[in-house]
Amino acid sequence: RGAMVCSVGVRRISLLITLQFVSGTAAFAPPACLRLKRPLSVVSPTRPLCTGQRSLGALKCAIKDIESWEAEFGTLKAPPEAVAARDKTDLFGGFGDMVKGMMGGSDEQTIQASRETEAVRNGPDAGVPLLDGYEIVAEYPHTPESFTQGLWWCEEEQKMYEGSGGTDFSHGTRLSRYDLETGEVEMGRQLPNKFFGEGIVGLGDKVYQLTWRTKVGFVYDRRSMELIGQWKYDYEGWGMTTDGKSLIVSDGTATLHYLDPETLQETKTVVARIKGFKSNQMAPLRRLNDLQYIKGDIYANIWESDRIAVIDPDTGVVWRMIECKGLVDESDPWIQRFSKSDRCLNGLAYDAKGERLFVTGKLWTTIYQIKELPGKGDQMKERAANPYGG
Repeated sequence: RGAMVCSVGVRRISLLITLQFVSGTAAFAPPACLRLKRPLSVVSPTRPLCTGQRSLGALKCAIKDIESWEAEFGTLKAPPEAVAARDKTDLFGGFGDMVKGMMGGSDEQTIQASRETEAVRNGPDAGVPLLDGYEIVAEYPHTPESFTQGLWWCEEEQKMYEGSGGTDFSHGTRLSRYDLETGEVEMGRQLPNKFFGEGIVGLGDKVYQLTWRTKVGFVYDRRSMELIGQWKYDYEGWGMTTDGKSLIVSDGTATLHYLDPETLQETKTVVARIKGFKSNQMAPLRRLNDLQYIKGDIYANIWESDRIAVIDPDTGVVWRMIECKGLVDESDPWIQRFSKSDRCLNGLAYDAKGERLFVTGKLWTTIYQIKELPGKGDQMKERAANPYGG
C-alpha cells in the first residue's frame, strides 16, 4: 500500500556523479525509479510540516517531535492480545480455518477470502447498486506532502483531523489537527518510521489511530494529543469510523471489524457484499479503505478505485456507489509525479451539522466538498464490468 522499493539499489539517495575535466564538467543522473515518477530524496523523520508546502504559504508549525511521542509510548502498559470475534455462521471457528488451510495449502489471506465468500453465499441477496455522480461544492487547501490515510471532522471544534502514512516521498506518519479554511496546522504528532499510519477517528475526548502491518493502534487525548493508550489487532489496519457506539475498522478485505471503544476488543464483523453490474452475482467487495459513517450508512473508499461504496452496516450490502472519476486534476505536474496507486482517492469526512461531505486523496493538493448526484454516475462514466470501476 505504500511505495514499493526502488530497484536501483540505493533506496533513499538520489545519486549524482560529477566528473571534472579540463574542458568542463559532466553530470550523470541516476537511473529512473521503476515505481516513482520522480527521484527519491532523503526525508528527515522530524521534518517540520511547514517546509516544502505548495500553495499553502507559511504555516504555523505545531508538530511535536518523535522523541516526545516515544517518551509517552514508553509509559504505556502492554496491550492484551487481540481476540477475533467469530461470525455466528462459522460453526467450526479456528479449527475450521486450520482444516481449510491444511487441505488447500492456503495462507491467512486465502482463508479470509474463503470465509468472506462463504458469508456472502449465506447472506442476503440484493439488487445492483445505484451509480451516483458528484458535484464540487467547495475546495479547501490540503497539505500536498500528506500520504492521506484517514480524515475526521470534529463537530465540537469545527476542525479537521488527518492521519497520514510514512512513505519516503511524504512528510511521514502523522496525526494532525488543522483549520479547514486555511490549512493551518494547530497541533500534531510525528510517529517513528516503523509505524505506518492508517485510518483515524474521534469519539468523545479520544482520537484513535491505526497502523498498517505493525497491527497496533494508538489512543490520544483529543485536546492535548497526548498518547494515552494502545491496542493490538490481528489484521492489517486500513480505515476507521464510528457509529457513535463502536469503532468500525477496515483491513483491506471485505470485512469490517466492530470494536468496543473502551476495551478495544472486537465485538462482531460484517462482510461487505455487492451484486456485480454485469455478472448479476453477489460477491465480497474487497479493498475497503478509509471509512465514514453517514446517516446510518458506511461510506468506504476502495483502494485504487475512483468510487465510494455506500454500505448497509447491518447486512453489509452495497446499495449505492458514488463515481468520483475526474475529481483530481491529472494534468497537475505535482500529481503526475506519483503512480496512480500512490495518488489514489482516499480520505472521507462528514460534517453532520452542516451536512458537508469532504473527500481527498493521497498527496492531493485539495480537499473537496462534494454533493452527491443520485443516478448521475452513468452520465459521467459507463458502468464497468466490475464494481471497482476503471
